[in-house]
Amino acid sequence: MQKSESDYQKEIADKDETISKLRKYMMAYTLAIDELHGVEGAKKIKDLAKELLTTRVEDWT
Repeated sequence: MQKSESDYQKEIADKDETISKLRKYMMAYTLAIDELHGVEGAKKIKDLAKELLTTRVEDWT
């Protein structure tokens, strides 16, 4: 069964909404880390997270 154009548009809209929610969550998470650990502590956490992503998650770009 082939999807119609409106099905594709709904699927894209759903994915856009999910991405938007994830961005808001990540912004709030980043602000919380900054508040709890200060700027220097937050930078260390972010650097560690980037390192873990590049070393432990395949195909991360």
